[in-house]
Amino acid sequence: MPRLIHLNGLPGSGKSTLGRAWVEAHDGSLLVDPDLLLTSIGGWRERFFALIPTARALAVSLVSTHLTGSSDVVLCQLATAPGEIEPYERAARDHGADVVEVLLTCDPELLLARRSARAGDTAHGIRHDLDAVIEEHGGEQLLRRIQSHFQAYASLRDQAHRLLVRDEPVAETLRRLEELLDPGCPKTG
Repeated sequence: MPRLIHLNGLPGSGKSTLGRAWVEAHDGSLLVDPDLLLTSIGGWRERFFALIPTARALAVSLVSTHLTGSSDVVLCQLATAPGEIEPYERAARDHGADVVEVLLTCDPELLLARRSARAGDTAHGIRHDLDAVIEEHGGEQLLRRIQSHFQAYASLRDQAHRLLVRDEPVAETLRRLEELLDPGCPKTG
């Protein structure tokens, strides 16, 4: 049975990197990252917050389309309120898929170190641009507010898995995620 695997965490927690590692290791699975979809819309920098609903609607459409098959969808999406994730969960259930949420928890110092490392590294491309949008809209203050909302949201998500993100190779984090979601199963990829 296909699954919607929702990787949920703060900016810098590694959602996209871990999601990319998952799809590279699991044939047929699809990575859906609404932030990256948003950056594909002209004028996104100037209209970032106004375009979030459009990007999420596009992401729900991708989730629905891909789950008609038998492969997983990995959704990399920060959610800080249940209503933000409900359309994805509904789409998954409408297609007979299981919904699995993984809350990526991370030491705040590691998050800061990752953001600082990305700040001067234009190789991160779109991620670098998204970090710039965060800076333009409050930077550290905005991130603290997001963190507070995320923690409140996480306290409501009893069924969600928790995965502590460490300063380790992505392959090791992927191994731990696979063990969390499929204990004892041989891995593909």
